[in-house]
Amino acid sequence: MTQPAAPSSSAGFAAHKNSEFLVVLDEASSVPLQLQEVNVSEVAGLDQFSLLFHGPLTPALPQAIRTLRHAEMAESQLFLVPLGPCGSAMRYEAIFNRIQAAKEAHS
Repeated sequence: MTQPAAPSSSAGFAAHKNSEFLVVLDEASSVPLQLQEVNVSEVAGLDQFSLLFHGPLTPALPQAIRTLRHAEMAESQLFLVPLGPCGSAMRYEAIFNRIQAAKEAHS
C-alpha cells in the first residue's frame, strides 16, 4: 500500500480544512490540532501561504519543528509558532514562503 504524499501546496492543505492533525510529542503522546484556515498571499514568483491551527489551551506548545500526522496524508514536519489563546483554544501558525520554479511562476 502506497502512503499518501504530504501536501506541498495551499490547495493540498485546504482540502483538509477543519480536520484533525496530531502533533507528535513522543511515541506515546500527541496533541490534537484542527486546521482552521489556509491563507494564500498572491506574490509573483513566490508560493506563500499560512496555516492556522486551533488546539487545546494546555499543553501550550513552544515554537518548534513539529511532526504532524493526519488520517489522509503522509506525516509532515512543520515549524509551528504559538500565536496565543483565542477563546477556549490555543492558536498555532505555520508559514510557507517558497520561490516558485520558473515554469510555475509563468503559468
